[in-house]
Amino acid sequence: MAEEVPARILARWKNERSFVPSSAALALMGFKRTFPWLLKIAEHEFDQEKANIRL
Repeated sequence: MAEEVPARILARWKNERSFVPSSAALALMGFKRTFPWLLKIAEHEFDQEKANIRL
């Protein structure tokens, strides 16, 4: 997950006045808030064994 953020997206994020999150982004933020452990499982590529340990 050490990928770089594209410059165009980074520029948009820096200019907060023009930043309006998409519906998909809002949904992902909701998932992250509700299921914070989900990101750790995603980091392990949803490996079933590691997910079971995490849960």
